[in-house]
Amino acid sequence: MWQLSRVIVSCCAADARVVDVEIHGVGTPQANTWVTVTGVWRPTAGTRVPALDVTGLTVIPQPKNPYRDAPPAPGTRPSAAATP
Repeated sequence: MWQLSRVIVSCCAADARVVDVEIHGVGTPQANTWVTVTGVWRPTAGTRVPALDVTGLTVIPQPKNPYRDAPPAPGTRPSAAATP
């Protein structure tokens, strides 16, 4: 198990927050590697961090704007950086 993290900015850097998802089912990529994952949400009753059973993982280049403040465009996949 490892955590996938993404910085979310709603207005400006002052309101930035990190969102984590526990990743299960695949090995841990190197820290600060950008990946796209697909999978099935794992029930998280009683836990604070959402969890994903991964069925696919692809290493990708860092996006031009890693602090995107809007949802991904239709037909695209969100990405995030791996953290150990």
